[in-house]
Amino acid sequence: FQSFSVHFLVSSGYHETTPLTTQGPTVEVTSNPPLEEAFNVTFIITNLPFTPELENSGSQLYNSAANVIADRLDNIFNNSNISPAFSHCKVESLSRAKVDHTSVYALCTFKNNTEIGNVDKVIIYKKFSEETNQISLLGTYTLDTNSLYVNGNDEV
Repeated sequence: FQSFSVHFLVSSGYHETTPLTTQGPTVEVTSNPPLEEAFNVTFIITNLPFTPELENSGSQLYNSAANVIADRLDNIFNNSNISPAFSHCKVESLSRAKVDHTSVYALCTFKNNTEIGNVDKVIIYKKFSEETNQISLLGTYTLDTNSLYVNGNDEV
């Protein structure tokens, strides 16, 4: 058994320190939902006969129809109890559906974290259904009552 003097340990370069303990800032990591969320809203209009011009987003007919449809969609959500969360709707495309009907693909955007809470596809589906006489009328447009899908799902 050997004994070392403190002088030997210090002079040979050995040194122990008492580790300092410090408290760092506490960082809480949370996953924030996006500020806005866009929902795919698709449906079929039965009294807007499809023509190839309706598929061309640069045509006057496409722009006229898309603007009217977007305006009607905006009215549905702006004049409802979910209006504080509603931002806007935009028609993304029009295409042939069934025989000569026109299929509408729109994106409707809603803000999250509003005083009414977050809006989901069920709320959007039900609001669209209520405001279009059970998915039958959108302004002057007649709708196929079985054609509404929100984010790819029908009645959720």
